[in-house]
Parts: sequence; structure tokens; C-alpha cells
Amino acid sequence: MENSILKKISKFIVDQRMLVMIVFAAACVYCAMSISKVKVNEDITAFLPANTDTRRGLTIMEEEFTTFASANVMLANTTYDRAKSVADEIAELPHVTGVTFDDSTAHFVSSAALLTVSFDGDENDQDVIDTMNTIRDMTAGPDTYISSEIGQDLLAQIASEMVGVLALAAKIRLPYVLEKTVQSVSGIASPLQLFLLGAFFQFSGIRRYARELTAVVAAKLIVFPALFIVLALVLLRWLKTSGAKIYAHL
Repeated sequence: MENSILKKISKFIVDQRMLVMIVFAAACVYCAMSISKVKVNEDITAFLPANTDTRRGLTIMEEEFTTFASANVMLANTTYDRAKSVADEIAELPHVTGVTFDDSTAHFVSSAALLTVSFDGDENDQDVIDTMNTIRDMTAGPDTYISSEIGQDLLAQIASEMVGVLALAAKIRLPYVLEKTVQSVSGIASPLQLFLLGAFFQFSGIRRYARELTAVVAAKLIVFPALFIVLALVLLRWLKTSGAKIYAHL
């Protein structure tokens, strides 16, 4: 019975393939036009019944406490005085409650400075978003890196990713010159990461973690090779003995 139903369905799809393709194309167009209408629910607690203790507790926390927005601003290839000046300018902006920055290793190492900015509203507050955009404009440059969820449009990010997936599925090719450029840039990703890692490497930390580094290096260069050499010798001896027995049996 099951096989007959599957055969009927398969026969219908094959016989009415043009209709199936038209319906599928229409569904794809409808899905593409409905991307902007998709709402993403990131709060899994929204599915809890309202009368549960967990839901009531979370509701009280949301009403009584506010999770204020924050942002980390890293300035590379800079001096302490310049980073301090930028921190003071950011602290004067509206809706900024404070900027954490000092000369400790937690905020300034070599030529890299980390500024932690706190705001008086949450991540969806329009005033906070406007202030964050002002900070981005103030610190714009190739040596500035900002980590924050303020003003991040998750829906737009998903829509752009879906466009990329559809383009990949449709086998849409970029112009040869642009595709070659992208391939060349992607090829330097790993060397560039190693270069940046070496640029921020601090030899002063070697003495602090000498014991851990010695253990890791010894394990990688001595213990592991010796272990595999012993296993290889054991396997070789076993193969010689077993091979001779098998050959004699044959």
C-alpha cells in the first residue's frame, strides 16, 4: 500500500513536472518577498506559561531591573594619551554613563587600548543607538574595532545571508575580475591572522607562563612523537610476526 502511494506521488511529479516547477518557483518568489516580514524571537522564555514561577520571576526582573547597553571599543596603534583623550570625549556624549579606561594591562597593552563604554538605556533605545553611531563616527578608521550589539539588525543580517544562499543555489557567478579579487583576498586570511597574532604577541608573558609553556612544548615536540614512534615499532613487530604466521599457514 505504501509503495503504491509513493509510486502515485512520484508519477504525478514526473507527469506534471512543469506544474510542480511553476508552483516551486512561485513559492520561492513569495518566500523572497516575505523575508522582511519574518520576525525572529530570540527570547525562549516567551514560550513559558504566564503562571509559572520562572515566567513570573523573569517578568519581575524585567520590570524592576534594566540591562543597560555597553560597548567595547579597541584602538590599535595608538598611544595612551590619545586613547585617554578619546575616552574623555566619549564620556561627554549624552546617554553615556561612563567609560572604563586606565593604564592597567586590562585596558592598555603595548599600542592597543580597550575602552568599555556604558550607557543609560538598553540596546534597543533609539537615543543609545544614536550615541553609538556617534562613537563609531568619532573613532572610524582601520585601527578601530568595536564590539557591541547596539543597533544590530538581526533580521537584515538573516536576509543578506538568505540572499547569498539563494545566489549560491541558483549558481549565480560574479564577474571574473571581482571573483578573482575575492579569491585573492580570501587566500591571505590565514597569513594575515598569523601576522596580527605576531604583532600583538607579548614576550613579557613568557616568564609568567614558563611552566605551562614548557609542558605544552615538551608534550608536542617530545612526548607525542615518542609515543607514536613506540606505537609504530609495536605495530611493525606485530605485522612481521603475524605476517610470517599467515604466510606459513597459506
